[in-house]
Amino acid sequence: MGSEYRLLFLNFAVINIYFFGLYNSSQIKGNPIMILIMFGIAEAFGILFGEKLLHQVVSNASLAMAVSLVIILGMNTYIKYGDLSENAVLIFFLIFVFFIGNAFNLIFTVQAEQINPKLIGIAFEINYSFGQITTMACPIIAKMDEPYPTIYCSFLCIFAILLMASMSPP
Repeated sequence: MGSEYRLLFLNFAVINIYFFGLYNSSQIKGNPIMILIMFGIAEAFGILFGEKLLHQVVSNASLAMAVSLVIILGMNTYIKYGDLSENAVLIFFLIFVFFIGNAFNLIFTVQAEQINPKLIGIAFEINYSFGQITTMACPIIAKMDEPYPTIYCSFLCIFAILLMASMSPP
């Protein structure tokens, strides 16, 4: 499979993880306005500072993306199955969203490293459009009984990690 298809499926996985996290926020108990505000702040911090933070730890965007996806997988599982108080669930959810924002930002960095600069604009649009179309199932899966939503999120994270591992360096 060529790198363009890996990027297409990587976009699919990360955008679905993002929307799945958004729909999972409805499962958290508490003030909905506060949860939405904290969701936005955590996502913005993930986008603005997450990449810089992970680049201090790892050297390339692909490895940073894999680290971010492992943390997303761990946080999602721990939120669902850990014995946590409401405040702890909210804090872990915000960490989850922080790394979703980070992964969302890193997807563009990875694409910029892998794609011919002359074709980067159209490649971003095609990959992003494909990812957006596939998010139609996220609300349905998020409303299913456990363990199906957790299995779906775990599958997406593991699938994206395997895609990142199979990509050749730029």
